[in-house]
Amino acid sequence: MAASRIELAALVAQMNETLSAIRSTIASLDMAHHNGLLDELVRRRDWGIEALLGDYSAGCSSMAQDRELERLVIAERRGIDGGEREQTRRSEDEQRAARIRNEDARVKATLRKCTKKVLDQADHTMSLIEQDAQRMLQEGQEKLRALVEWRKELNHLIDDQL
Repeated sequence: MAASRIELAALVAQMNETLSAIRSTIASLDMAHHNGLLDELVRRRDWGIEALLGDYSAGCSSMAQDRELERLVIAERRGIDGGEREQTRRSEDEQRAARIRNEDARVKATLRKCTKKVLDQADHTMSLIEQDAQRMLQEGQEKLRALVEWRKELNHLIDDQL
């Protein structure tokens, strides 16, 4: 009888340890850490895109000022060179417009490329964080299933001792 009480006490102690392990496993399944990482990544990604758009806007403003100054210089020169022909003026205007279109296209392409790079890097990192969270969750659920099975087995052993 004394041996069975010792065995029963050992089983109850194992049950308490198992229940404690179940509680800690459930607590480890908390995704708050991963969610925090994702939130920080989204914040940094958005900041990076805002910075790119700010640089783009400042660059466009500077180019617009340079273009206006160029237009004024051309207009002044044309006023002085009153004898120039209209065809030469049209050709200059077309060349200038083509150069402006090329500059605008280059700047927009650079913005798209940089924005895509920021988004791709953020998406890749988010994917890694989500994969890690999924792996952690899966491992925790497997551990929890094993602990619950062990708890059931301990319950049967304790019932058999009673």
